[in-house]
Amino acid sequence: YNQPGEIWWTDDLLVWSSHATDPFADPYNVAMSAMSVHDGMLYVGTTQLNPILGSGCEVWRTDGGMWTIAAVNGFGSPLSMGILRFEEYFGELYAAVAQPDPDLVPGGTGAKIMHFVAPLNWSAEVPDGFGDTDNWAIGSMAAFNGTFYAGTVNTSEGCEVWRNDTVFIDGFESGDTGGWSGSLP
Repeated sequence: YNQPGEIWWTDDLLVWSSHATDPFADPYNVAMSAMSVHDGMLYVGTTQLNPILGSGCEVWRTDGGMWTIAAVNGFGSPLSMGILRFEEYFGELYAAVAQPDPDLVPGGTGAKIMHFVAPLNWSAEVPDGFGDTDNWAIGSMAAFNGTFYAGTVNTSEGCEVWRNDTVFIDGFESGDTGGWSGSLP
């Protein structure tokens, strides 16, 4: 858990090049676990599996030149282990953040969906596993026909699918998940 992840690319599918790991040199960034293009920038989400020594997942972005940090220190918690997915919804970028079940790791609060506002400024659209801290990760997200979907990973009760038919409003940023509906396992 102390070898930093790498980013590789190819222009011709024959010769691959590695990005110098300088921006991702934190040895606890063991994986580049999600990538997405949004608003002309490539976003990369990291995974840090060591909440004791690591500082939490990060989001980096580039326009093809220099890399800059877009979210640091697990959005305020070293227990935010990884960005598992990015998704665009009505032109906005969202990140699925895994955080352990507090029954397994003290202090864990369950998965979150974070909304990109500006570099280093994200808001929690869905905190604490949709009200169930056993929802420790969001394994998938999709936007389809004006509806935003999120599929949770829940090892206690089984996975769940949640959806929201409205553009997120301030109520979501305050942690109100009332506009979301879910299917029970």
